[in-house]
Amino acid sequence: MRSKKNREVNIFSASVVDLFASGLGVFLIVSIIALVNQKKESSKSSKGEVTNASAELVKELESDIEDLKSKVQKLQNNNFELKRVGLSQKSLAKVGVKEVKQQSKNIESVVHDLKLKLKFSETSRQRVEASLNEKIVASKLEIQHLRDELRNTKVQGGEVEKKVEQKLVNFKVGSKFVLEDVHFYPGTKRPIEPYASQEVKAFANFLKKNPQVYIEVSGHIFETKKVILAGKAEDTFDLSGKRAKAVCDKFIDFGISDKRLSCTGYGAKRYIHLTDDQYSEKAQKNRRVEIEILSK
Repeated sequence: MRSKKNREVNIFSASVVDLFASGLGVFLIVSIIALVNQKKESSKSSKGEVTNASAELVKELESDIEDLKSKVQKLQNNNFELKRVGLSQKSLAKVGVKEVKQQSKNIESVVHDLKLKLKFSETSRQRVEASLNEKIVASKLEIQHLRDELRNTKVQGGEVEKKVEQKLVNFKVGSKFVLEDVHFYPGTKRPIEPYASQEVKAFANFLKKNPQVYIEVSGHIFETKKVILAGKAEDTFDLSGKRAKAVCDKFIDFGISDKRLSCTGYGAKRYIHLTDDQYSEKAQKNRRVEIEILSK
């Protein structure tokens, strides 16, 4: 019986030891794990603190660097300004002399130009005065010429009127009278003055004295003999009719009613002479305006 008790106690003791050893091992393992985790966390926190401190230090250093750069730039600017002021003070006298000399030259140049302009103006004034004097003399001569011409025109007008009256002494119906002084500028309906108006006025005075008389004013142009004989004579632009109308307008201007006037253009149909020489006297007689008595 005793031997059994001893055997049971031993077993119990071994089991307790095992359990104790097992618990101790677990405790050790847990402790080791806890220590490891604690080290990791402490290392992380320490690293974060170091990082933050480093960032702040870097910022301070960068700020100091910027301040130093600003101070260096100011020193450089001040140094450059001092040098510039020193140089300008040294060269001030020389520059001032150059500027004065240049301004003096400019003033002399301006004065020279003004003198030239003044001389030119004086010369121009003399030329203008001479030209005006010439024009005054020419105008006086022109006025005198116009006065003489007016006097001659009045005389000629009286002579023309007498000449027309002589033509019309024994007028009758069908009588034709060539207006010898009525000529036109080449290719136009504009009569050459003052002779055309003088002759038309003379006939107008006759019509005023004889209110029962009606007339035809006819215009005629020149065409070559060759064209007329070929039957191709044409007054394309009715130049003969326009010239007859121009004379009728002058009659109206002198107080003759248009009801007493018949204005007609006959082209080259009623020629006086046949010729191919457009510059000959015969050709000129074909270029005419006629007055024909229609009633008495």
